[in-house]
Amino acid sequence: MRPYLKRDMDVLELACGTGQLSVPLSPCVRSWEATDFSAEMIRQAKKQVHSSRLHFSVRDATKLPYGPESFDAVVISNALHVMPHPEKALAEAWRVLKPGGWLFAPTFVWGKSRSARLRLWFMGLSGFRVYHVWTAGELMAYLSECGYSIVRHQLLGSSLVPLCCLIARKIPDERTAARQTTVRSAQLDDPKVKKECENMWKYTVEVNGMMCGMCEAHVNDAVRKACPVKKVNSSRSKNQTVILSETELDTETVMNAIRSTGYEVGTIQKEPYKKRGLFG
Repeated sequence: MRPYLKRDMDVLELACGTGQLSVPLSPCVRSWEATDFSAEMIRQAKKQVHSSRLHFSVRDATKLPYGPESFDAVVISNALHVMPHPEKALAEAWRVLKPGGWLFAPTFVWGKSRSARLRLWFMGLSGFRVYHVWTAGELMAYLSECGYSIVRHQLLGSSLVPLCCLIARKIPDERTAARQTTVRSAQLDDPKVKKECENMWKYTVEVNGMMCGMCEAHVNDAVRKACPVKKVNSSRSKNQTVILSETELDTETVMNAIRSTGYEVGTIQKEPYKKRGLFG
């Protein structure tokens, strides 16, 4: 992975754990946003001495707060096989990746032998659940089906449970774009999500100075802490932050919250929100 990392890259890591990859690799890039679903993992990761380019946060890999085409690379290390719905995480990774962006997804793969099945059984007894059992070929086919173009793969480690070091790229075309839209739409057809997005207020704030996905995340976090919002999404390419709230917000509070992060705030527009758009 290291040879592919460049100084001008913004990297997002999903399921970072305690930062075993992000801590040593973050100095190689412009910014590294390391995320994990577990607050305890992030708490442990923050204890390590790390580069100022590295930021840790608790995130759901299937519902990322970052804008489209925010990152040059996404890292998902040893996690796809333990995710109940890896296709949702891969769809989100696709959404936030820039065209031509890199996906680094080293993943444990399994043979069809009796010894491999026995190892899986013992892992289940110990409480370590593996949702997906792929061979290297099956893993590559799965990522291709999710729209990624495989660049390279290499098997490392034991023959019983080798690590497939897989590198892929986001190469958009009409078919893959349609497939990713379908996955995203399926997530948001959930009745709970639909209900959340009904009868809300929408605020669109002009924000200048955001340079990377980490900047967007900082603005989103500041808004969430200052206001009772349901959804917030910042986009550096559009120079804006869009907020959905069930109640009317004090616009000055919103603007001050964003200013506190160091970015320039312009106009703010308020309107009723009845139908999912930016967040749908």
